[in-house]
Amino acid sequence: MSPAPTVAAFRPDDGRLAAAEATLSELGLNPLGDPMLAVEPTGSTPMAAGTERARRVLYRARGHSGMREIVSTDRAPAAVGAYSQATATGELVFTAGQIPLTSAGDLLDDADIDVQTDQALENVAAVLEAADASLADALKLTVYMTDIDQFEEMDAAYETFFDEEPPARSAVQVADLPRSVDVEIEAVAVRPSGNERA
Repeated sequence: MSPAPTVAAFRPDDGRLAAAEATLSELGLNPLGDPMLAVEPTGSTPMAAGTERARRVLYRARGHSGMREIVSTDRAPAAVGAYSQATATGELVFTAGQIPLTSAGDLLDDADIDVQTDQALENVAAVLEAADASLADALKLTVYMTDIDQFEEMDAAYETFFDEEPPARSAVQVADLPRSVDVEIEAVAVRPSGNERA
């Protein structure tokens, strides 16, 4: 059995690793690099509040390597807040909610619900493809709507994206959605065997 990797095995590309190493050194903690991001003290330094801080630093330092992968594509609207278009771990992919906003920035908030649904699903599909998956690999989708009375129209557009064995789905009415759109859709998918990234 090979030894567990240390913090030096993680190579984010923006300098976070150096900051994490400095913080861990300051705390006198030794990262083990296991899936729980465990740390243990070196020498006589006691494990205390610094342990949890070191876990968070190390987790952030890992970036898109190891446990969590950040997925990004210019074929869907860019994230406009503190979130990623999708994250993945092993075979599983989790998309952020996608609204009817084109990758060029055109908001379809005045369009009918079927058009909005089409665009939201096109965005979900683009994000999944960037993660080496597709709508055919979706396990579950959640559809948020501001008017559940438009369910039939939404569903008519939605079903054109799936074959005879669609994924599980929830449809939920909400009070409001970002940019005052009428629908937002998110997905959980499983990458085909062999497409999971190291």
